[in-house]
Amino acid sequence: MFGLGDPPPGRRPRYPAEVTVLQRRTTLARAAESTGAALAAFGAAIHCLAILTDLLHQTPSPARARARNTALEQLVVRFGESRAHLANVAKRLRQAADARSALEEYP
Repeated sequence: MFGLGDPPPGRRPRYPAEVTVLQRRTTLARAAESTGAALAAFGAAIHCLAILTDLLHQTPSPARARARNTALEQLVVRFGESRAHLANVAKRLRQAADARSALEEYP
C-alpha cells in the first residue's frame, strides 16, 4: 500500500515548511533546558549578591576588597550567562510559536 520508506499519511508533513509534532516537542524541550540553565545562572548571581551583602558588614581590609571585586566580577558573569540563556529560550519559543501558527493556518 505504501511505498518503501514512505511514512503513513498522518506522519508526513503536508507542506515542506510544516513542522512535525516531534520537531515542536524537541524545540520546547530545548527551551525548557535553556530555562533551567538561565534559572541556575540567576541563582548563582543571587548567591554573589548575598556574598556582597555579607562583605558590606565586615571591616574594611585588602582581603575584603579583593573578595568584593571577585564577587562583582562573578555577578556580572552570572547575569550575562542568564541573559544569554533567556535569549535562547525566547528564540526557541518563537520557533515553537511560528510552527504552531503555521499549523493553524493549514488545517
